[in-house]
Amino acid sequence: MKIYSFLKKLFINFIFLAFLLINQNLFFLTLIFYLLIVSILNKKINFQFTYLPLVIYFLKLTFAFFENITLWKKLDFGYGYIFSDIYKPLHYIKCNFLIEFYNSDVYLNSKLCGASNEFDPLLRFVKLNFYNFNDASILFGAIIFLSLSLIFYLFVKSQDFDNGLVSLLFLSPALIFAFNQLNLDTLVFILFCLALIFRNKNYLLYIASFLSTLLKLHPIFSIFGLFLYSILNNKKLLFVFNFATMTYVLYFVFSNNSEPVMPSNLINSTGLLTISQYIWVNFLTRSGGYRVVILIYILILFLCFNLKKIVKYSYLTLENPLEYSLFFWLFGVFLYANYDYRNIIIIVFILIFNKKMNTLEINLYVLYLFLSPIFNSQFEIFVLPLSVIKVSIFIYLLGHILFNFEVFIRKQLIVPINKALKKINLIAF
Repeated sequence: MKIYSFLKKLFINFIFLAFLLINQNLFFLTLIFYLLIVSILNKKINFQFTYLPLVIYFLKLTFAFFENITLWKKLDFGYGYIFSDIYKPLHYIKCNFLIEFYNSDVYLNSKLCGASNEFDPLLRFVKLNFYNFNDASILFGAIIFLSLSLIFYLFVKSQDFDNGLVSLLFLSPALIFAFNQLNLDTLVFILFCLALIFRNKNYLLYIASFLSTLLKLHPIFSIFGLFLYSILNNKKLLFVFNFATMTYVLYFVFSNNSEPVMPSNLINSTGLLTISQYIWVNFLTRSGGYRVVILIYILILFLCFNLKKIVKYSYLTLENPLEYSLFFWLFGVFLYANYDYRNIIIIVFILIFNKKMNTLEINLYVLYLFLSPIFNSQFEIFVLPLSVIKVSIFIYLLGHILFNFEVFIRKQLIVPINKALKKINLIAF
């Protein structure tokens, strides 16, 4: 019976893989429609791909190793360059080595080596020499693949997580997009997955948060969540650690004039600021300047804040540092402008809070991952309606976050302050 079950799963996954390789856009479009129908019917997602996600990542790594662009494009969402985001960090760390070695100005690939104006505090201390950029990118890709495989295995073997949900989340375009670009967000994702798997060891979370802020700017929202946790739970050492980290990050940003990346398209970008910029650029005149973006931003934020009047959102109680960290991290990311690979933190968010959310909310978070990004090479007729669905789901989800933020402020701050004031008044009289 077990052999039959295994062969059945193997055959089904082989069919899915063949479907994906024949036409990736049609495969994900089918999945999006399935998730959309399930969400409309408010039914639980019942889909299991077992190890199909890892097979996809392995194939992408293999295609990259042989530099086969034709096969690579079968799984690239229309982004044909192999591991394109990792080349800039690799350029930077090799420059660090060459500058120290020659102790003079150095040109690498016709570019002068030197300090950048991007947020990269950790990379400034990493020095590494290598011969070929392609080989180095593939080696880094192999490390990421093995790490994702280990993470996936630990999730599946754990009794705390639904295997079907895990396999679906690891199949999401958001994570495939991150691996496709080999963006450093994949490292951040791996660190926080480990913090989730070993969530009883809080020090792993603190290490993950700190290292993440040295790689990327957006994890500062995670640090801010831990900062609030330390205040509300009287964790003095943690308070000092988080305060020092936030101070250093902000100092680095302002002292180095780090330029933020604020994409404004709906195909491969997300966030309230992205949507506001998109409306301004595509539907309004630019005579009012960026003030128009701010006005649009405030109006959409007001709409999301008031959705609680017509939508019955679930309440997410924040009980431990990991929940504080992920909630405020996702809140910060939603308020800003980001490329869609940043949405991979939603995977960790879902796995943490899925037992506290209702079925519709879980379905919509998953569906949002499958719309991040929207394919851009075929079926252009679907791009506009899918973009509208993506923005609509985002507004719904931001309303969910804002609702819980309001409840958090009321229960954790306003109510205790009012109680303290009443005690003071009683003592006074």
